[in-house]
Amino acid sequence: MAPSTCRSGAATPVGGSPSAYNRILAAVAARDRIIERQSLVMQLAAQVAKETSTETAVKELVDATYKVVDCERVSLFLIEDGRLVCHAAPAGGEVAWTISLGQGIAGRVASSGQTMNVADAYNCIDIFDSTQDRLTHYKTNSILCMPIRDGTGEVIGVMQAINKKGVDVLGQHLAFDEVDEKLMDFLLAMTAQQIRLFELISEKEAATIRTDTAMQLIETICRQPELDEALLALAAGTKALMDCQRVFVFLKEQGSLVCRAAGRSGGSADVLGLRLDLGDRVVGAVSAAGRPMLFNLEDDLQDIVFLEEKLPMDCKDSFNAADCDDEGSVWPSRVISALCSPLVATETGETFGVILALNRKRGLSQGGVEAARSGSRGEASPSKGSPSRSSALGTLLRRQCSFGLNGGSTQIDVAPFTGGDVQRLDTLLRLASQFVQVSLSSARQLRTTQKLEALLSLLSDAKAKLQDGDTRRFASLILAKSLAMFECDRCTFFTVDSLNGELLGYYHADGDDKLQELRVPIQGIVGLVASTNKLLNIRDAWSDERFSNKTDLRTGYRTRTLLCAPLASSTGKVIAVLQCINKLRCEYFGPDDENMLLTVSALLSDLIQRMVMESGYESFVQKNDAIDTDVKDMFAQYHQGGALRSGAEVATRPATAAIGSAEDTANLVLRDFSRWDFVQDTLLEEPNKLHACLRGCFSYFGLLSAFCIPPASLDAWVQAMRARYSQRAMYHNWSHAIGTLHATFLLLTSWAFAGLLPDEDVLALLFAAIGHDVEHPGYTNTFLVNTRHQLAIRYNDISVLESHHASVTCGV
Repeated sequence: MAPSTCRSGAATPVGGSPSAYNRILAAVAARDRIIERQSLVMQLAAQVAKETSTETAVKELVDATYKVVDCERVSLFLIEDGRLVCHAAPAGGEVAWTISLGQGIAGRVASSGQTMNVADAYNCIDIFDSTQDRLTHYKTNSILCMPIRDGTGEVIGVMQAINKKGVDVLGQHLAFDEVDEKLMDFLLAMTAQQIRLFELISEKEAATIRTDTAMQLIETICRQPELDEALLALAAGTKALMDCQRVFVFLKEQGSLVCRAAGRSGGSADVLGLRLDLGDRVVGAVSAAGRPMLFNLEDDLQDIVFLEEKLPMDCKDSFNAADCDDEGSVWPSRVISALCSPLVATETGETFGVILALNRKRGLSQGGVEAARSGSRGEASPSKGSPSRSSALGTLLRRQCSFGLNGGSTQIDVAPFTGGDVQRLDTLLRLASQFVQVSLSSARQLRTTQKLEALLSLLSDAKAKLQDGDTRRFASLILAKSLAMFECDRCTFFTVDSLNGELLGYYHADGDDKLQELRVPIQGIVGLVASTNKLLNIRDAWSDERFSNKTDLRTGYRTRTLLCAPLASSTGKVIAVLQCINKLRCEYFGPDDENMLLTVSALLSDLIQRMVMESGYESFVQKNDAIDTDVKDMFAQYHQGGALRSGAEVATRPATAAIGSAEDTANLVLRDFSRWDFVQDTLLEEPNKLHACLRGCFSYFGLLSAFCIPPASLDAWVQAMRARYSQRAMYHNWSHAIGTLHATFLLLTSWAFAGLLPDEDVLALLFAAIGHDVEHPGYTNTFLVNTRHQLAIRYNDISVLESHHASVTCGV
C-alpha cells in the first residue's frame, strides 16, 4: 500500500492523520533545537571558563547571552557597595551608571533573587521606567531579568535581556519563554562561579598593589626632611591610595585645624592655610572623637554642604584641565563623598591632626568606556556571526552622578568610601604619623632656633648701629630681625615722639629695601597701644572695630592678623611700638610671640630710648620756629653727612698722639676718664696724672696741634686756674671744675655731638668747663648785689659771677 501524502507532498504515516504527524515533527524539531541550544550553552560556558580576567569573562558571557536567548539587547549589572553597577550595555548605551537595590526591574531581581520575565514592559509601568526609550527612540517590549549567583547562592549581579527576536503567527513580538529561562539559568550557573573567582583574584591583586603602594608612600614620607614636604607627600600618597579627587591634611594649631598640605587631581598642592575651628562639622567631629568617619551626599547632606562651603573644588561651570584625571575625565564640581580620619600620636594617643579625602573614584578610562559602549551587539545587527566585543568595566565601578561635561570628556564615577578604605587609610596613617610627628618636632625646633638667632643678631648689632649715629640703620635692623623673630609678612616700627605728640614710623615698602618714614598722630591701634601700654593681638583685623581698613582698600593688601606691642623703658614709659602684620603660614600670633616682644623690650629699651631722643630732638628742632636757622642747619648737616667731621673721623684720632707714646699711665687715666663712672679723686691728689689727663683731652680733638699750644703752656694755665679756685667754697671748687670738664668731654665724644662742632667751639667748651666757676666766693649774684660787693660794683650788677669767671679765665 502506497503511503499517503499531504498537500505539501510530505509522506503521511499509515493509520495516522496529517495534523498528528506534523505535531510529532514539530516536537522532534523543538527537542532538537533545545538539545542544540543546550550544547551551545555548554560550549559558551566552557569558553567563558577559559578566560583569565573578569573583563573578558563578562564580555564572553554577554556574547553568550545574545546567542542563547536570541535577543536584541543585553545589559549586565554587578553588585558593588550595595548598588547595581552597569558593566555592559548595548552599543551606544551608557555604562558605569548605577541603580539602587529594589529600584526598577533589575533592582528588584537583585534584591529578591527571583527571575522576572516581562512579556510587555509597558503593561508594568509601576516597575518599568520608559525614560531611556523616549530618549533613544527605542521600544522595549519583552524583558528577561535573572539573578547571577555565586557558589554560595548569594546574588552578585543581574543579567537582563531585552526584546526577544521574531514575531508570532499574529505578528506580535515574541516573549521570552520557559526554555529561555532554563537555558539562561543554566548558563549563569556555569559561569557565575568563574566570574566570582576572577573578582576574588582581582581583589587580592588590588590588595597587594595597595599594600605595596602604602609601603612606597611611607618610604617617600620618611625621605622628606622638611615638614611641609612630608605633609605634601602624605597628601599625595593618600590621594593615590584612595584614588580620590582631593586630600587635605590639617594640623592642630592654636585651637584650630589648619590645612598644611593638599593633594588634588594632578597631585599639586593648594589652599594652604585654610583654617577650620575644632567645633566645626566633619573635621572637628573627627578630631574630637579620635576615630574615622564616613560621609556621603545621600545620608549626610548637611555635612557635605559644610564641606562644599569651606573647601574649594575649582571646577565650576567651565572645563578646567586641573580637575581632570590623567585620561581627561572630568571630576565633579561638588563634594559627593568624604572620608575623614585622625592623625594620632603614637606614644600619647592624642589627635594632632586630621586627613580629609573627598570623592573616591574607580572606573573605566575614556578608552574603556568607549569600548564598553561599542562592544555589545547592536539592536539591528544582521550578522549571524559573532561580532567583536571589547571589555566592559573594571572589577570595581563606582556611582556616577549627573554632571555637565565639556568637550566630550567622560564623567568620573564617584562613590561613597567604604570600610575597606577606612582600614587602608588607617594602616597608612599609623605608619606615617610617627614620621610626621618627628618632622613636626624638628620643624618647631628649627623655627625656635631661627628666632633666637635673629634675636641674638639684633642684640649684637643694635648697639653698633646706634654708636654710628645712624638711627635709620638702627630702625632698619629692628625691622629686618623682627620679620624673622615673629615670622610675619610686614612689620612697622614706631617711636613715640613726645615733643611733637606724634608717632614716627619706619617700614619697608613691598619689593623695596629702602627704608620709608611716616608721621602719624597718636591714634588708631598703634596710638592705643602707645597710650595704654597694653599689647594687642588681633586674629581677624577686619572684624575688629578698632581697625581701619582704609589703607587695605586703597592698596589692595589684606591685613588678617595683627600683633601690636609696646616697647617700654625701665621706668615703664612707652618709648616705641612694634607692629607685626600677617603671621606667615596663615597662623595666629601666639604667646611665644608675645614673650619674644617682652624680651626685646627689656633688652633694647635703653638703646631704643636713645634713638627716640635723637629722632625727637631732631624733629623738634626742625619744626620749632623759635630756634635759630643756623642751629637747624647744624642738625641737618650732621644727619645728612655734610662737611663737618663725622664721628668716625673723630674716633680715629689717636689719643696717645699728644700725650706721648711713653706715657702709659696717662693713657690709662684718659681711658678711665672716658667713662661716666670715673672717680676723680686720683686726679686731685696727683698733679702729674691731672696734667697728663688734660693734655690727653685736648689732644683727643687735635686742639694742641691745631692751635699750636705747647703742652707746657697748657700745664701752666691749668695750674694757675687751680690756684684761683677757692678752697673755702663747699661746691664751686676745683673738684667741681674737674667734674664739669669730665661731663663736657663725655658729651663731646658721644655719638650725638661727634663731629658736630668746629675746633674753635670745642676748645672754648673745654676752657669754659675748667674756668666756669673760677674765683667763686661761695655766694649768689643776688647776695653780692644786695651787699654791694666789689664784684657787683665792678660788673654793674649784671651777671656778676658769670662775668667775673669769664674775665679771670681769659685773663689767665
